[in-house]
Formats: sequence, C-alpha cells, structure tokens
Amino acid sequence: MLLLRMIFGKLEVWQWILMAAVLIPCTIKDIRTKRINGYICLFGILAAIFVRERILEEAGIRMMMDAVPGIIIYIVAFLTKEKIGKGDALSLIFIGMAAGIETVLSALFISLSITALLSGILLILKKVKRDTKLPFLPFLSIGVIAGGLI
Repeated sequence: MLLLRMIFGKLEVWQWILMAAVLIPCTIKDIRTKRINGYICLFGILAAIFVRERILEEAGIRMMMDAVPGIIIYIVAFLTKEKIGKGDALSLIFIGMAAGIETVLSALFISLSITALLSGILLILKKVKRDTKLPFLPFLSIGVIAGGLI
C-alpha cells in the first residue's frame, strides 16, 4: 500500500480508478462535442457516495462540504445561462465527492491557470477569438492529476 501511495500521491487507488472511469469518457466527449455526459457524472457521484458512506463509513457533513465548490459553479452556470457549463459543474461535484475538497480546489486552481495561460497564448497568436469556447474538462482532468499528486 505504501508503494501505491508513493506512486499515486495522496489519493487512494479506488479514487483514481473511479475518477478515470468517469473523467476519461467525459473528457473525450467534451473535446469532440463540447458537451459532457451528465449521466456518467451522476453515476460517478453516486458511486463515490456509496463507497464513502457504506464502505469507508464517512460522515454525510464531510461529503456535503466536498461538493460545495461544484455546487457553487453549478449555480454560477445557471445564473450566467451556461457561460460555464453545467457539465463542468457536475464534474466538479463528482471530483469533490470522489477525492475531497482539497483535491477539487487544487484541481480547479491548476486547471483555471492552465486555461488562462493557453487562452492568452492562443489570443496573442490569433488562433482564437475572445468568444471562442474551449472545452474545460481536459484542463480539469490535468488539474485533478496534478492536484491528486500534490
């Protein structure tokens, strides 16, 4: 177990497997269609709740706190008429439920930083316009990997 923890960082193996099972197909769909499959995210949320509550016997309050960043983004998505996608918010709720609030916040910070940097470079090179929509989940997936290893 110590070897696995050294390889995978602070997250447990079940968390990496569950996040890969949800984030990989959602990321591929987001890249191709700029849409995220909400059903896969909901499945991941339910699976994370089941593992944490039934197997790990964690308290409900802690799990609710882990979902707060994603819920806030979901509210922002609703209020801004999806300038931020609801699928991205569901993905953040899932990540919070699977990996905890520390991982979701670090993943969000890293992914927003990478997105801002890449967007700035693409704007300077005139490859995109200001209103171009970029899929966010690939950046969030990178942030999850980096946040889970830190």
